Amino acid sequence: MKNLFTIICCSFLAFGSCIFAASTTQKIERTSYEENNQICSPTECYTIEKKLGEGAFGEVFAVTDSQGNEFALKTYKIQEGNLKYNLFSEPEREFSRGQMLNHPNIIKSYDLFTYESPSNVITQNLVLQLVKGQTLYSTPKHSLSLQNAMSEAFQLCDALNYALSFDLMHLDLHPGNVMVTDESEMMVIDLASFFTFKEIVEGFIAFDSATDTNSYVEDRISLSAKTPLASASPEQMTKASKLQRIFNENPTFLKQMQKAKASIEKQSALQRLGSLSAYSSYEPISDDSITIYRNAFSQYYFNMITDMCARLVSKTDLSREEKLELRAEIKKIFWNYEEDLEDGCEMPLEHYYETLKNFLGSYTGA
Repeated sequence: MKNLFTIICCSFLAFGSCIFAASTTQKIERTSYEENNQICSPTECYTIEKKLGEGAFGEVFAVTDSQGNEFALKTYKIQEGNLKYNLFSEPEREFSRGQMLNHPNIIKSYDLFTYESPSNVITQNLVLQLVKGQTLYSTPKHSLSLQNAMSEAFQLCDALNYALSFDLMHLDLHPGNVMVTDESEMMVIDLASFFTFKEIVEGFIAFDSATDTNSYVEDRISLSAKTPLASASPEQMTKASKLQRIFNENPTFLKQMQKAKASIEKQSALQRLGSLSAYSSYEPISDDSITIYRNAFSQYYFNMITDMCARLVSKTDLSREEKLELRAEIKKIFWNYEEDLEDGCEMPLEHYYETLKNFLGSYTGA
């Protein structure tokens, strides 16, 4: 029951990230697959074992393949009509990220295919690793030993540092998007929230320059695709809409990036004095501007990571005083990074990752 409850929670969180993209008046038809049904891709047939959860645009099932291996199957009903209301189609993005990021503490993707049921319901289906455990949010206090908590925090940092080597950062990092498995390991989920730094900066510029949040998706597509909205791909629409939600729901992140943008515009204004050319927020981003944006984002991102590590400590069986002391030690690593940024003597973000990992590893022997 514990595993079932946990997977259901994760399913709601994963699908919940797409709720904002729907028309509030649009009726969504469920796929409603039944136990023992088979759903076949070009290479494999999956047997439905049980339904695990249901989100805004689809359902999640536990399935087995022809060899009896267990997986999670997320189904997305394909909608007809205006592409603007087809923004929930994230499976391709999730699948590609899961194929790229081969790390033991990042959820894996295995298959992606379209299926038409006997009742003519067409779905896009994503086969993922079935993670048995619970989200960090659902993990009870006092349930982790210090060694397990520090080991899981180390694994989290190692996974995110690994993703950084592909220039990928997880923009929706919170206790509902990481899991503590039954084997006391950490697993990062929600693959669609991994974005490159270029995607983050370009997305922010379009969002901050939009006349209102409702026009953001159209502005984002016009900037990146240089094509009419009707010609934009589902991938472009999905990426833009997910970034929109992240910017809307993370005011600290938005303010950090806006502060960087203001600094860049001030420098640009001085450089453009005497120039007859009009300024556009869509001008190519200079190397100096990239550095300012990267520092602003890295500060926000590393703060999130140390917060997640501190949250793990709060779940341990340590005394209140011991928890507070250890959480402060973790946050000091971020505070040192923050001071270095302000003093202009910062090292690459990877340096602070290694400092954090070394600190966590000192409790586990890693």
